Amino acid sequence: MHKKSGLLTVFISLCLILGPGLGAMAQTKAPPPKPKPGVEMPKFLRAKVYFGKGTAGDSVAESLLRGIRETYPKINIRTIPGGSKAAVERILAGEADLGVGLATFSYKSWLGEKPFTKPETQKDAWLWQMPVGLKMTWVVMADSDIKCVKDLANKRINCAAPGTGANMSMIPGILAADGLSYDKIKQNGGFVHSGPMSTAMEMLVSGQLDAVMVSEPHPSKTLNRFALTHKLRLLPLTPAEQKSACDPKTGNLAYQAAIIQAGTYAWQKKDIPAMATMMGLNCRRELPKDVVYNLMAASWGGWHKWQNLHPSFKGVDFPSLAITFIPIPLHPGAEDFWRDWGMKIPTPLVEK
Repeated sequence: MHKKSGLLTVFISLCLILGPGLGAMAQTKAPPPKPKPGVEMPKFLRAKVYFGKGTAGDSVAESLLRGIRETYPKINIRTIPGGSKAAVERILAGEADLGVGLATFSYKSWLGEKPFTKPETQKDAWLWQMPVGLKMTWVVMADSDIKCVKDLANKRINCAAPGTGANMSMIPGILAADGLSYDKIKQNGGFVHSGPMSTAMEMLVSGQLDAVMVSEPHPSKTLNRFALTHKLRLLPLTPAEQKSACDPKTGNLAYQAAIIQAGTYAWQKKDIPAMATMMGLNCRRELPKDVVYNLMAASWGGWHKWQNLHPSFKGVDFPSLAITFIPIPLHPGAEDFWRDWGMKIPTPLVEK
């Protein structure tokens, strides 16, 4: 097993090229492949599906399962709770067949990098990724002296909820581009708050925090609620900060550069460069090839309906984003499925 630095460079470049156009792209016209006939499907399926309670990503995950249930009503699907890291952990422990989480954890499990203690290359296989509607950056009060990320060096900032991919690696990646870290901000007299956005916004408008990481799909109900009584402003990210945020060495490869388009909020007059979260799906490598093929065909059969699940998904061409990069090798069934759909399959970032 080895890491290809050239592939990482190409991947990061793709992040910066593809990200801004997540919501405005040509639509895939070819229909997805149909399930193969005569395949003996499992009676039970264990799925770690929840991406984040109440998020747009959860809505997509539920739609995936709905497609499987409608196509194969005799399959008893048991859903398993857990965070994004649990998608890999449950599969490695033999407790799940499918997982919804973040690509970075599959990648790090193969390399044996933190939070994993040893390389695991035989149990986990990749299926695809998709946007979940989150485009993340900080929000500040309109009259704040904070104009850019560098200005956070000694401020009181919220950095998303603890245990999330954003909190653990993506946000540190943004800060690293400016020579900052959680520890350095504290050393400079600042304060790092880890907690949900709703609570953090209360602290922002009451003067207890200076900046809050937006961790809701846009248009955010929380931002709209607070904007009724307070003047707010979104903080733009630089290309260097975006690049560092999705580099697996400094940030989290489950994120892509994105744009919060001008006019998303009445008070937002300009495009705001941010980071988009990409939900990843993996599976147990031991699952039969044709079973995985048919599960994917069942899931993708109604993908156009996903565009109506949340305003942030309007016009999003999910198939074209599904395999823009592959963190670890695809399951053989997934590889056949994407080829049959006419998709070009990139080389995995890590290989055996």
